[in-house]
Amino acid sequence: MALQGDQILVGGYADGDFVVYRYDEVGVLDTTFGDGDGHIEIDFNGGDDQLSSMAVQEDGKIILAGSSNSNRFALARCTADGLLDTTFGSSGTTVVDVAVYAGSESCWDVAQDQNGSIIAVGQALVGQGQYDAVAIRLTSSGDLDTDFGDAGVFQWDNGPSRRGQGVAIQPDGRIVLGCTTGPQQG
Repeated sequence: MALQGDQILVGGYADGDFVVYRYDEVGVLDTTFGDGDGHIEIDFNGGDDQLSSMAVQEDGKIILAGSSNSNRFALARCTADGLLDTTFGSSGTTVVDVAVYAGSESCWDVAQDQNGSIIAVGQALVGQGQYDAVAIRLTSSGDLDTDFGDAGVFQWDNGPSRRGQGVAIQPDGRIVLGCTTGPQQG
């Protein structure tokens, strides 16, 4: 969930696509949102796409983050009215392979810093049943920011399996990651 002014955004996934609905302050579906039916659906590549998090920019645009085919970070940006923002990524969407190990990657949270960069966090398979927390940073136009981490990807690989669960940006621009640690299977 996220607030867009006094409107309420509720997201998830259905039929293998990201889905977001917008409601007014009393819970009535806003039929002006999206294609005029109160919701948007985003299909990244015909596979199983799962929305995990969203953030609303100061200008009202909506950043959506999750996973595509359960093995890639998938992000989209919509206009304040719920249409894909074609100035972001490839016609409004981008899929990032963090390429830590051939296997599963999942994105769990997203935030935007004061410079407009987008930080997404999650996990990546690094070995048999072992996951590392990972964070990526995208430019405001949806390109991987190669000045961040190792070619745009930060990998936390110190210790047992871990998953990046949450991200917050401090006023000084520092990124705070919330992670789980310990034995974990996916």
